[in-house]
Amino acid sequence: MADSNLKHNLAIVGKGRKPNADALKIAARRVGALRRQHELSQRQLARDCGVSSGHLSLIERGMVLPTVGTLEAIAARLDVEVVDLLIAPEDSLRHRIIATTGHLDADQLEAVDRFLADLYDGNLTPPASRGRRTTRRKRRSKTRRKA
Repeated sequence: MADSNLKHNLAIVGKGRKPNADALKIAARRVGALRRQHELSQRQLARDCGVSSGHLSLIERGMVLPTVGTLEAIAARLDVEVVDLLIAPEDSLRHRIIATTGHLDADQLEAVDRFLADLYDGNLTPPASRGRRTTRRKRRSKTRRKA
């Protein structure tokens, strides 16, 4: 990528608007970790995303803020959503749900999807209130009758 394009596509930390340092660190860690998880070199990912390997290196070190277009290209190549590059997995309920359900087969995922749809539509009561109270009341009344 030519220098003029690099300046156009990047906001270098310390020049112009300063991005959130935490967001840069998270994006840097996520891009690097996902790239390694996909067993790609920086050069391969950079080529696939249309950026230089030097630029990708700066992204992974948290030295530059990539454009939305660059983030979209990286996310697409790594088979994730852009938001997955910007939020640390340990801070994201979405990531925890994905990690928890990642081993399920298609039928099990369909069942989870139906359950969530019913929960969202208000057709289900929270698990803590389903059945337990009735069982406890029955036990108490039986215990009282014996006494």
